[in-house]
Order: sequence, then C-alpha cells, then structure tokens
Amino acid sequence: MWESVERLVNSGKAWFVLIIIFLICLAVKLGYMKVKTDKILIGKTGGEKMRLVMLKQSEYAYYKCMAFEKQIPRFEGYDEKLGKLIAEKAYDQILGWIIANHIVTEPYYISNKQEIIWNIVVNETVDKRMRTEKFREKVDENVEQIIKQLVSIRDEE
Repeated sequence: MWESVERLVNSGKAWFVLIIIFLICLAVKLGYMKVKTDKILIGKTGGEKMRLVMLKQSEYAYYKCMAFEKQIPRFEGYDEKLGKLIAEKAYDQILGWIIANHIVTEPYYISNKQEIIWNIVVNETVDKRMRTEKFREKVDENVEQIIKQLVSIRDEE
C-alpha cells in the first residue's frame, strides 16, 4: 500500500488526488454527500433536515397562535383561560398539518384549513362576540399568514 502512495507522490498527481479528497470532504460537510457504513454515518441526512424544518415550523405556529390570542380585544366577560385553550387547540390542529408535511398555498387548501380553525373557535366559544364575521375575517387572515409562512420555512431550508 505504501508503495502505491509513494508512486502517486512521485508521479506528480498527488495534488490532483488531494484536491479530490478535499472536495469530497467539503461536500460531506455541507450535506451534499453522505458516507454511511455499518459503523459510522458522516454528513447531513434528509431526516435531520426535515426535523429541523418541522421544529422551526412548530415553533413559529405556536407563538403565532399565542400572539393572536393576546390580540383579541378584551371585553367584559372575556375568559382568558378559554382563549388560551382555543389557541392551544388551533395550534394542535396546525401541528397536525406540519407533521403530515403536505402544506401548500393553494386557495382550496387555505380555505379548507381556515374553515377547520373557525370551527374550533365556534365549537369552543360561548360568547357571541367571538362568532362575528369581523372576528372570522381576522381568524382567516391569521390562518392564511401561518400557512404561507410554514411553506416559506419549508422552502428556505
């Protein structure tokens, strides 16, 4: 083996081999290539990347839902615990979308998801002020923003 290395160095092709080895190491480091044996895995895997995307999406969705609840005008009789419960239920629903990994920005998809979130609000609220058309528009707008941002997060990674 060492004789082969010595012949390679003496032939003047050592630089070429070193450049190839460097490029391979760089590709592995950047995640363009992975080396997998029964003992070791080097390089980024698609699974790691997808988990990172899902983590970023779920974090964004959680804080967006909680912020929306804080933006609801406080009227007499507003139950803050109920508001947080509804925000949590909406987040749970959105988390299901993230896990299924099928989120798109098509109008039919957005309107379907807006309807689902609105139904959560209607099923859980007792005050008629939370069921107005004006409030529904705010909910729909928020759901659309969330969907577009989730797709954006996925596409950026």
